[in-house]
Formats: sequence, C-alpha cells, structure tokens
Amino acid sequence: MFSNDYLSQFNNLANDLSSQGYWHATNIFKEDSYNLIANNFNKNINNFKPAQIGKGSSKSNNTQIRNDKNLWLNQNENGLEPVWELLNNISDILKSHLYFPIKRYESQFALYPPGHFYKRHVDKHKNLPARLVTLVYYISSWEKSHEGELMIYNKNSIKIEPVKNSLVIFLSELEHEVKPTNSNRQSLTAWFRDDIL
Repeated sequence: MFSNDYLSQFNNLANDLSSQGYWHATNIFKEDSYNLIANNFNKNINNFKPAQIGKGSSKSNNTQIRNDKNLWLNQNENGLEPVWELLNNISDILKSHLYFPIKRYESQFALYPPGHFYKRHVDKHKNLPARLVTLVYYISSWEKSHEGELMIYNKNSIKIEPVKNSLVIFLSELEHEVKPTNSNRQSLTAWFRDDIL
C-alpha cells in the first residue's frame, strides 16, 4: 500500500510539524493504491459541488474567495481503503507523538479547474475551532506550467508544489492559499479534529 519512500520520510513527521508547522512527503502510495484513489476521484467527478465558505447557517458561495468544487467523503466508502489507512496512520502519530486530542477526521475530494483558486484563509474557524491539523494529498499529474501551488504562511512563505502522489500536513491555524491553476488540479483534503459528532 505505502511506498518505501513514504515509510522512510514518515519518521520526520512529528519533528517537522512541531518545529516548522508543516511536513511534506512525496511518493506516498504504491501504484495500485494510487490508481484506486485516482479512479475513485474520476468516477465521482459529476457529483462534485461548488465549494462554500463559513460554517453551519453562515455557509455561502463566494467565488471571489474560492471557486473550486468538492465532494465530501464517507469513511465507509469502498475503493478508498488506502486513504482511510493513511488517515488512521497519521492520526495515530499526531496523538501518540504530538499529543493532539484528535477524536475524528473529515475528508473531501477537491477539484480546481483551470483559473480556479482559494484565497488566503485558515481552516481553524474562530467560532468552531475543532480543526487542528490539515492534510492535503495530490492526485493529478503536475508540472510547473500548471501552477496552482499551495502557499503556507508561517514565519516564512512556503510554496508546496501539488505533485502527483505527494502530501503536505500543516497546522490548521496557519494561513494558506491555493494559487490559480492552469490545469485541472485534483486533490484530497482531510482535517483532524478534536470534537465528536
């Protein structure tokens, strides 16, 4: 399921996240597991909805802030077993090594067609601060001309290239944005939370 590259990088997760607020890793899954995720994404492409901002009754569409599309995922969904294994694996490390009080996670597929973006924001909402750590896994192929990089703003500006089969994990309180993309940008986002349903 996981590549040897990922397993060798995994030891840096706790240290990087605690010291710099993010961790980046490449070549996460073996080819068959990656294909399972990519096929599931493409199979559901017609079910994606315009993304919203805000929480609860304050949710709204604001295409000046973000204009991507997404699809919320069910943790019992077949065909995404590598994703659930990854998220459980990461959750265990966040709890056991960094003592995050994580009780659950939520996840979605995200699609940024050409020209789409998500302006600077934080995932940890002021009034509903349950999101502690954000994970983004990149599905589509990428080259520099595609742009659509993730920018994380901590002490410095960090640019993460959305390279196929790579991921980034960062503290949900950090400001970040998705730059406009020139090609279809496919990813999976998950949030590790300290609340229960």
